[in-house]
Amino acid sequence: MLSHTPTQTLVVDTGPLLIHAFLAFGEGRYIQRVSGNVPTQDAVYVGRFIDEDLFSGARRIIVTPMVISEFQALAQSLTGFDRDYRAMFLREYSQRLIHLEYVSPAFDELVRIKEERDLWRLSFTDTSLVLVAQERRATVLSMDLELIGRCTSMGILALHPYHLYLEAS
Repeated sequence: MLSHTPTQTLVVDTGPLLIHAFLAFGEGRYIQRVSGNVPTQDAVYVGRFIDEDLFSGARRIIVTPMVISEFQALAQSLTGFDRDYRAMFLREYSQRLIHLEYVSPAFDELVRIKEERDLWRLSFTDTSLVLVAQERRATVLSMDLELIGRCTSMGILALHPYHLYLEAS
């Protein structure tokens, strides 16, 4: 039993989304390129955990347009795929992305929460996750330790998929 059980609504950051995507693409051959602070030898297992336990157990999975933008930029820069292979990857994963819910916070709302909560050190992408999680009473799923810390200090449940995987194993 997990000590921190995610809510039924997840707001997903770029890192877990990349691991999820590259688990499915190329039979997991490229997952190590995008595993971030997840040990390489555990990346495939964490990807399966995200897919089979976290995503399949969630009622709603929310991403913001900023996460999708980061996702595309990081997938492109971390993999070194040529244009055609990159396009094939994005086309293939887009079939899984259609099942996600997209929430687009207004720019003035992002600035407002940055001012009110002194979130200037967080990117607009991370701030969008904080705002959506706060509004929807959702759990943030991220590999960004600074974001997790800020969410926790604000009373927002934020969890690292690798830590959840270790706890569940």
